[in-house]
Amino acid sequence: MLFRLLAPACLLLLPSTASAQEAGGAGYDWRGSYVGIFAGWAHNRTTATDISGEEYGGGSVGATMSLSDDGFIGGVLAGYNFQHGQFVFGPEFEFAGLSNDETRVINGDDGLRTIYDFYGSLAGRFGYAFDRTYVYGKGGLAFARIESAGGEYDGVGSEDSGGFGGFDGNETGTGDTTRFGWMIGFGAEHALTEEWRVKAEYSYADFGSETYDTFISGTQPFAFDDTLHTVKFGLIRRF
Repeated sequence: MLFRLLAPACLLLLPSTASAQEAGGAGYDWRGSYVGIFAGWAHNRTTATDISGEEYGGGSVGATMSLSDDGFIGGVLAGYNFQHGQFVFGPEFEFAGLSNDETRVINGDDGLRTIYDFYGSLAGRFGYAFDRTYVYGKGGLAFARIESAGGEYDGVGSEDSGGFGGFDGNETGTGDTTRFGWMIGFGAEHALTEEWRVKAEYSYADFGSETYDTFISGTQPFAFDDTLHTVKFGLIRRF
């Protein structure tokens, strides 16, 4: 009975909705440039592979060790929106700092450490606007400065540590470089006023694998695979 009562009203609304979409969309105008700030939670995971088999797993070639860490992310963003009907799309750039810094030691001296310095992305967004609320997916390039160490951990202050946070300079693969990868995500944005908007977004970044050798002996390489999950909340200013 309820469906029979509502169906005629829905049919009457369809022409006006279609006309609004053909005219470029009614209600809030999402077009134009914007800047913003954001903050939230970051979860990283690193898996290190002992390529030569000298340290992890008691001499087992290809043995692995993993760690994960939760930290804070905060940064700035800028982008531009195009709009066709209710569809909104365009590029967005993010740049942020992270607090993720974790060291894990097992079996007395098998160690792994990951430090994130900064994170950024250049991505495209595409989604649908329900008047003042916009839901979207995104994907593109991600980059991050990641410091990695994996191998024998002797402890801070040890004569064998080589000055690298307690890791043995002869038996630890280390590196500190800007890594590039890909990212995907989704989110929602809501217009509070004509100029100000708020957003919430989840994203996942994969930085692939990078191999570093021991920084003194150069004979025991380790490969590091790194991924990053983020949940961010932001404030946007439209221009």
